[in-house]
Amino acid sequence: MDIPPETERYIKEIIDHSLDLPVSSETLQLKLIASEDARCRLQDKVFLLEDRVNEASTRLEKCKAEASMNAHGLRKCIQEKEEVIARCVDLTDQNSQFQRECVLYDQDIERLMESYDELGKDNEELKTQLNNSTSVLSLVAEVEILKQDKEDLQINLSRTENLVLSLAAEVETLKQDKEHLRENLLKAEDEAKVLFEEGRILDKENKRLLKKLNKEKGEESNRKKCSHEAPSGSASSFRHRESGKRKSPLMKSSCTETILFNLDGGVDSERHPLSPLQPNSPNSRRLKK
Repeated sequence: MDIPPETERYIKEIIDHSLDLPVSSETLQLKLIASEDARCRLQDKVFLLEDRVNEASTRLEKCKAEASMNAHGLRKCIQEKEEVIARCVDLTDQNSQFQRECVLYDQDIERLMESYDELGKDNEELKTQLNNSTSVLSLVAEVEILKQDKEDLQINLSRTENLVLSLAAEVETLKQDKEHLRENLLKAEDEAKVLFEEGRILDKENKRLLKKLNKEKGEESNRKKCSHEAPSGSASSFRHRESGKRKSPLMKSSCTETILFNLDGGVDSERHPLSPLQPNSPNSRRLKK
């Protein structure tokens, strides 16, 4: 049996290595290449295993998430089921209560039907009695008369109510007119006081003007006497008299202007307009008549 040279070389190298004999560089190079190849294959396997582990971890996370969602949904379903059960219990209780009420209603209906039958019998008896009675027409006539009297009373009542309302409105207007008259009276009293004070001032002014006028008249009469006695007086005295004559009308005009100003502007500035009366007041009605 022939052994291949490579196998023979490999066996020889193993024997040499076991006997601690030196190994050739080619053998070491081949071993290095073989070990590198084995390391690469192992590295590939490691990467493949890591990918598988990552995929398994992702699948595990997904499974955990799905399990938590399923658990949450299961809890929710259980809770909803409990609520439905409680609702069913309530509905059964209500149903039993409604059934009891329906039984009571049926009993009430039966009693009402019996009473209705009795009332029908009584109604038939009353109809026969009314047909046989002769006083029904008189009662109907009396009822119609009473209705007519009631309508008349309602009409009279509405008229009296309208009259009372109109009287109340007139009383309110009279009250307002009374207030306006009272205000006007107070204003008139104030104006009378002001006019009295102005009259007193005018009396004083008139007295003063009369005194002044009398004084001027006396001076004028004296000047006339002096002019008759001395017609050939000096020009200066004549000019003095002329200036005095000119001044006196100016003073009179100024005094009259102040009096007119006091009569016109002073009184009107202090007076206030009186309050107007309402159109429904007695005075306005009297003026309209």
